[in-house]
Amino acid sequence: MQRLNGFVKVHRKLVQWGWYQDYVVKDLFLHLLLTASFRESQWMGRTIEKGQVITSYAHLAEELGFSVKQIRTALNKLKSTGEVASESTNRYTIITVVNWEKYQALEFDKASEWANKGQAEGKQGANKGQHLKNVKNNKECKEINIGVPPEPSEEDWRERAGR
Repeated sequence: MQRLNGFVKVHRKLVQWGWYQDYVVKDLFLHLLLTASFRESQWMGRTIEKGQVITSYAHLAEELGFSVKQIRTALNKLKSTGEVASESTNRYTIITVVNWEKYQALEFDKASEWANKGQAEGKQGANKGQHLKNVKNNKECKEINIGVPPEPSEEDWRERAGR
């Protein structure tokens, strides 16, 4: 099997999906999401787009532990409802997850933006919290006169200014 890294997003609404109860269809679709190309690449002189998988029915059957007939039937169900499209040759099949970009990339950009904003706000909040903690510690030190010089009085300021 190819070396995989990264992640895919799966929305919780998947449990309300029409094929969710059909474990062969669900397993196949999730497998396609996990193995689909996440960037454009070249393979044997062909451009493989985001969301495409180069495989065969036999290979999918072996990877998922189903029969070739179960894979073919599940793939036909996914094609009938527009989740995937496929193009077959005598040597391989290219399966395309329809709306891959919509499911993965666009929402990922928004999620990243939200995550970055949240991290920035979190860091600011943490810095503010640390500042308040430092102020509190400073006040405690003043109260017991440990390591913190007393605040200069108005008279001290006048002396320093030479008045």
